[in-house]
Amino acid sequence: GERAWAQGWNPTVLSPESGPEGEGAVFTTPDTWWVCTEFSAPAAGRPARITYAHFTPDRDVTTIHITLAQEGPGGTLARVRYTWTGLSVEGNAFVEGHTPAGFEQDMREWEDDLNAALRRRM
Repeated sequence: GERAWAQGWNPTVLSPESGPEGEGAVFTTPDTWWVCTEFSAPAAGRPARITYAHFTPDRDVTTIHITLAQEGPGGTLARVRYTWTGLSVEGNAFVEGHTPAGFEQDMREWEDDLNAALRRRM
């Protein structure tokens, strides 16, 4: 569902044809290959979980772990964790460029963009 809120997000879906949402989905963005390795609904008090792995040749392999849990009436708490692995000198510089402050800023922007998309749907 990133197309609804992520500016410029337009992956090319390779499998399945229905779209990039769901475990096993494979898609590309410019220069990067993505696989959804986990996509599970909440169950028995466990939050929903989504995990992506992506590979940018000669730069990095990254995993993105997302959990979504209900928080209060009508609210959702998202926890996002990235693990970056550099594959070259350029890739190592890319990884080192991800600071805690930069990550916090990215997450605030995600939250703002997601909330704006949700308001548009209401």
